[in-house]
Amino acid sequence: MINDNDLIFEAYVQEEGVKDMLAAGALGLGSLMSPQAEVQAKEPPPIVQQSKNFTKDLADQITWGEGIRTKKYLDTKGNWTVGIGYNLTNSTARQDLAAVGADFEKVNTGGPLTMDQVYALFNIAKDRAVKDAKQWVPDFDTLPYPVQLVVADMSYNLGLPELQKFVKMKRALQEKDFNKASDEMVGSLWYDQVKRRGPKLVSLMKSAAEEVAEPGTRDADEKIIIVKQDDTLTKISRDQKIDLNELIKANPGINPDKIQIGQKLKLP
Repeated sequence: MINDNDLIFEAYVQEEGVKDMLAAGALGLGSLMSPQAEVQAKEPPPIVQQSKNFTKDLADQITWGEGIRTKKYLDTKGNWTVGIGYNLTNSTARQDLAAVGADFEKVNTGGPLTMDQVYALFNIAKDRAVKDAKQWVPDFDTLPYPVQLVVADMSYNLGLPELQKFVKMKRALQEKDFNKASDEMVGSLWYDQVKRRGPKLVSLMKSAAEEVAEPGTRDADEKIIIVKQDDTLTKISRDQKIDLNELIKANPGINPDKIQIGQKLKLP
């Protein structure tokens, strides 16, 4: 049965969104929520309307994708989960729950978390997911902003061991081929499992592809090519049917023997 307090809290969340919901604990509103209530977070705004505050935007995005529950539940893969998509089968679950003042055995047998504990647990898992994302893609910080959000979100949802299975997607990211990366996302089992979250993240990935020329192809307007894996200046000049010396002249300061994946080169 949903009581008046449940309705008050749910209305508050739907009206104010995730950002203000995260502040609700400090306002004492978290105590209004029934342990069995599920909170539906508002969908995060399009990338052009986001704050460019990575921590905030990632929190909004993950919370929308995962939802919030104070008691354990089964996720789409059949794993016992609690809070904002926190997997209770994690090897660090006992330690993490203890860190937020919760008892693993009680939670695992259906006991509720407080809203403060939900958010504290979320922050632990979120920070770990970002660290894992940077381990998976060493040049994470050089990726376009929406791609960083996608990779960190997938890291949170999947965990590093499962994320590491996206070998072709990682290669596409390293080559700055975001269309290819989005194709690898769509073609995975993960895409079907995460429901509405999949199309949302694919849309973000594709938005990054629109900002750069596709790897290994020529941009007719800007005359720019982006270096992909196994490229050399000789290979690029041959593929593009241009003189090697002219290519070097068009890129003063370039080291012909050391070009980097993702590097932009001007075409003469």
